[in-house]
Amino acid sequence: MRTTIGVMLFAAALVSGCGTVSGQAEAEDPTASDPAFDPCEDIPDEALREVGMDPATEGRDILGVHQPGWNLCGWGGESVTLSAYASNYTLDDVRRHPDYVGFEEIELDGSAGLTFRHRAFAEGEICYAAVERPAGLLMVAASMITGSDPNVCRFAEDAVVRFMPYWSK
Repeated sequence: MRTTIGVMLFAAALVSGCGTVSGQAEAEDPTASDPAFDPCEDIPDEALREVGMDPATEGRDILGVHQPGWNLCGWGGESVTLSAYASNYTLDDVRRHPDYVGFEEIELDGSAGLTFRHRAFAEGEICYAAVERPAGLLMVAASMITGSDPNVCRFAEDAVVRFMPYWSK
């Protein structure tokens, strides 16, 4: 539970820390509207079970508070929890976030993606995998319930790939 709360609080840092500027210092606001994809609604229970999550553990938003411009959902499993984030941000926004480190370019089901870690959890407790499409950003955080695992990024990558068919192209 403590790890899940930690993931959600660091999600709050991501939610508050992303932003872009374009052209003549005219701010773009990806939070102007929520993304069409809602992980809690659009990812079926079958897909959650296939990645080892219990659909009955579903939790929406960050400690129950909706974050404008984001749709967030989390689930628990035996040794790992997952949080899925959908937004109108880009991979470049994620790369610019000062709290994220260890970026690795990856391919997720034919789409360019990233894995990365939060600076506070660089030892393998939590790993993020993200992919961008015209419909926006899909990001999954895999969090070890106890300890760390060098394969936690692989778990996040597998979950993103499993969830992609339910996400608008």
